[in-house]
Amino acid sequence: MANGELGFGDTEYLIPYVTTIIIIITKISLGVYLYRREKKNENKNYFIRGACFMMFMLAISRIFYFIFDFYLTKFDNSLYYISPNIWIWKVGNFLSAISAAYLLYVIDKKVMQFKFKGSFAYIVFIVSMVQFFYPVNDAQSFETASTIGVFSMAFGLILPITFFYVGLKSSGELRKISFLLTFAIILYALGGQLVNESFLIAIGASQGSSLRIAIFVIVPLLKIISLAIIAYSSTKFRY
Repeated sequence: MANGELGFGDTEYLIPYVTTIIIIITKISLGVYLYRREKKNENKNYFIRGACFMMFMLAISRIFYFIFDFYLTKFDNSLYYISPNIWIWKVGNFLSAISAAYLLYVIDKKVMQFKFKGSFAYIVFIVSMVQFFYPVNDAQSFETASTIGVFSMAFGLILPITFFYVGLKSSGELRKISFLLTFAIILYALGGQLVNESFLIAIGASQGSSLRIAIFVIVPLLKIISLAIIAYSSTKFRY
């Protein structure tokens, strides 16, 4: 937003501020939960370990986004590409991508019997490095850097596709857990897309600020539900 500086007196600032804190606490809490479950497990469960790593990385990533959104730019897109703002944003993106890359590697190695030799994880990592080091100094280059990140998200689709495939090929508890993971990952991704700034600008222009505020309430609920399902399913997934 470039329509003036927002603050705690603005509903469009206060509600996302509070819900973002709740999301960060949720991710950290679920990360701790998974860490304790993994430690109690006599046999090494790399999937729980991968999900635990992902939760902590997503929490740290969200903290960087939190600083970027609420303290450095206050949703003013004319400040996005200015240093040090842009580097805080880049670090948040990089940590988020690393969490996905690690989980992709674990799934390839432990679920798909290393059929793809970790190639999807390596691609996500390389793309995240390209995005991190891509020079950003104006609005256009910021949009380009954002677009580069879309490629990482595209490979992230391997996660729900893999679990859906496992669900189709299995039965009983594994089938249920695989479909739960598929649903949760798609739900989380959907929540992320709903708070895309381009989408929010379009919504605000056509429907007004009330729907925009509603989205800031609904999306955290979607993310909390999806993260809780992922954490629960991770402790039950046996393949």
